[in-house]
Amino acid sequence: MTFAGVITIILYALAPYWWLLVLLLLALIGAQVLGRHHQGTRPRFLYPLCVAIGLLTALVAPWITGSSLNYVQTSTDILTLLAVMLGSGFYAFLLLNPLLRISDTSH
Repeated sequence: MTFAGVITIILYALAPYWWLLVLLLLALIGAQVLGRHHQGTRPRFLYPLCVAIGLLTALVAPWITGSSLNYVQTSTDILTLLAVMLGSGFYAFLLLNPLLRISDTSH
């Protein structure tokens, strides 16, 4: 299969989800714009929160696609679920990091 064929298949697979991808991109841009003046340290709970969001997303992803965790048995399925977990955790970090910065007003 050619590279163009692979891209065509990916674009057809993503077609029903374009509106969601655009919404996620707008949320990320909005968080960056709203948090651009927040300076300071990250709260301690940000990293565990992002890990929890990633784990929860990995557990819910099969249900969203009409499957179940019982069918996650091959290495491809496990790696896909791992990619979903890492991607959603990283997205949560990018979304929450600028909004939750704590300004240090002690000096």
